Amino acid sequence: MSSRLSSTRFAFMLVATFSVTSTANAAILLSGTSYSQNFNSYRGTTATIPEGWVTAGDLVFYNGSPNDGNAQNGVFTAGSSLYNTASGWYAMNSAANQNDYAFGLRTQTSSTSSLTAQFINETGGTLSDFTIDWDFEQYSEGFGNGRVSLLWSTDGTNFSAAGLTGGIVQTGVFGASPPVVYTTPKITDLTASLEHDLAAGDSLYIRFLWNSAKSGNQPHIAVDNFQITAVPESSTIMLVSIAGIVGWCARRRLAG
Repeated sequence: MSSRLSSTRFAFMLVATFSVTSTANAAILLSGTSYSQNFNSYRGTTATIPEGWVTAGDLVFYNGSPNDGNAQNGVFTAGSSLYNTASGWYAMNSAANQNDYAFGLRTQTSSTSSLTAQFINETGGTLSDFTIDWDFEQYSEGFGNGRVSLLWSTDGTNFSAAGLTGGIVQTGVFGASPPVVYTTPKITDLTASLEHDLAAGDSLYIRFLWNSAKSGNQPHIAVDNFQITAVPESSTIMLVSIAGIVGWCARRRLAG
C-alpha cells in the first residue's frame, strides 16, 4: 500500500463517526473505534435481545429456549419485585428508574450462562489498545455467590481472561437467608484494558459469563452500560498527514 493511500485511509478514519451495523444475533461491524449498548430496549424476551448479542449456557429463559421465540421471563424490578426463585435471564430495572434496563440473570449452583457479542473490524486499519467499560448491578441478595466474569476470544470458541487488566470478575454480595430484594440496585462501574491488535476484517468476541459455586438462593445480578473503545494504529501518522495536507493547501492558496 502506498503512503498516499495509507494517509488517505487514516484521514478518513479520524473524521468517521463511531457507527456500527449489525443484524440480530450476528456480528457487530465496527466502522469506527467505539461501540456502546445500554440494554434499555431489552425486556427479558428473545425478541428484545439487542442486535449482535447472543445468550448461551445452562440457564436460559425459564419459559423456553432463547431460540424458540417463546421466552416470557419479563422484568425483575428492585424496589417492587418479590424475590424470584426461577433461575434464568431477566431484564432488570429499578422502581425509581423504570426506563433504565440491565441484562440480568439469576444463576443456579454450579451453572454457567453467557452473553456474547462478536465485533468485526471494518475500519480498514488495525485497531488496538481496547478499553471495555460496563456496570455490574445487583438487584437481590441470597446465600449464593453469583458472579460475572469478563472474557474475550478471537475465534468465538476459546475464551480467556488472559491479557485483560482491571475489574474482570465481579462477585455479588451474598449471605442473606432468607433472600432480600434491594430497594435500589447496587451498581459498580468497571473498566478493563486489553492490549490486542485487531487487523482489518478480524473478529473480537467479548463475553460476560455468569456462574455460581455455592448452594442456596442466588442473587439477581446484571451487566449494563457496555462500551468498547479502541485506538487506530498509526494515529500519530494520521494527524501528521492531515497537518501536512492542510499546510500544503495553505501554501497553494498563498502562492495563488
